[in-house]
Amino acid sequence: MLVPKEFEYAYGPSTVRYGAGCVDTIADVLARAGVEQALVVTGTTVGKTPAVIDPVVKGAGDRLAGIFAETTPEKSIDTVLAGVEQMTELDADGLVAIGGGSSMDVARAMSVVAAEDGEPQSFHARVGADGAVKFPALDEPKPPVFAVPTTYSGAELTSAAGVNYPGTDGSVREGPIYDPKVVPQALFYDPELLATTPARIRTASAMNGMDHGIEMLYSRHANPLTDAVAIHGLRILDDALPQLVDANHETLGAAAVGVYLASYGLIDPVANANKYNVIHAFGHIISRQYPIQQGAVHAVVAPHVLRHLLSRDVIDVRPIARAFGATGATDPAAAVVERVEAIRDALNLPVSLEPIEGLERDAIPEVANAITQDVGLQNGPAGFQPTAADFVEILEAAW
Repeated sequence: MLVPKEFEYAYGPSTVRYGAGCVDTIADVLARAGVEQALVVTGTTVGKTPAVIDPVVKGAGDRLAGIFAETTPEKSIDTVLAGVEQMTELDADGLVAIGGGSSMDVARAMSVVAAEDGEPQSFHARVGADGAVKFPALDEPKPPVFAVPTTYSGAELTSAAGVNYPGTDGSVREGPIYDPKVVPQALFYDPELLATTPARIRTASAMNGMDHGIEMLYSRHANPLTDAVAIHGLRILDDALPQLVDANHETLGAAAVGVYLASYGLIDPVANANKYNVIHAFGHIISRQYPIQQGAVHAVVAPHVLRHLLSRDVIDVRPIARAFGATGATDPAAAVVERVEAIRDALNLPVSLEPIEGLERDAIPEVANAITQDVGLQNGPAGFQPTAADFVEILEAAW
């Protein structure tokens, strides 16, 4: 019997609407939240895709202030500031984010920047000299955020907004913002909109979403509530993801529900929506520095991270084995890794870091050192104190 440790968990505020055509009710949800004029925040491609943008515009009705279709994977602070300027011009008092993680992050950052006084960099969480994450006080009421995901990253669930600051030398520095008040108040999962997402984006984001569930189970903030939901979500994904490349609406919808459940613990403001940890640290750093989707990085490194953690005996394999139907295996740890690899392969995702443009093998120590600075590691498995040498070992294995 697993005896739960002491824990605290705060339920998230989001309303979830699922089903074909559910975006038709956006205006009703905005009205209940007291939003008069909502600005849609999305990327250029989605903004020019009638099958996605038109149903949302229709659903928002006369509560639509306008469309800010300028988000990019770079999530630049300049994009955030441009969006806040448009909010001011249109007198928008709410935000509807459509798309994947980039649009979700930009919308949440816009909400914070629009409400708080000061330079945006002062809103960021930082790792202090003592190694603990320091969170600034962000006390002002925030324009509410609503989300229409078209990918499977699970990014719509968090209170986190990753904002990037490009340097003059080509480097990129991230400033993570955490504020429970910008967790989306309502989520709309519509299989008809998910079907418009290109397969390569859909599959990579699904790997990201699945890894939320895996990491939820060995986060130091794990608890029986999030364990139960994550395990059920991973079971759904174990069945749905191998069919996702050429999926019908039923499978697309099942994958969305699976990712929502697997990622549910991210809503928890007690842990600052930050239960993602080791796998995501690799994804954050490598996708920020090189031209590869974060989910594709996860596809490569997740099996190697799991092998490393399981070999160090710092995570309990039993919950993960339950999720992937491996409890009866002779070697549950090996069976879990093999299943993750099988799902990755069914999604047609990369298996090696070597093909990444611009990434040279002799840069591995530098990349490993950068990964050690990711704030998500603060939420990794209890007892795991990773070093750059640990990450070099994983990167070499993934090469």
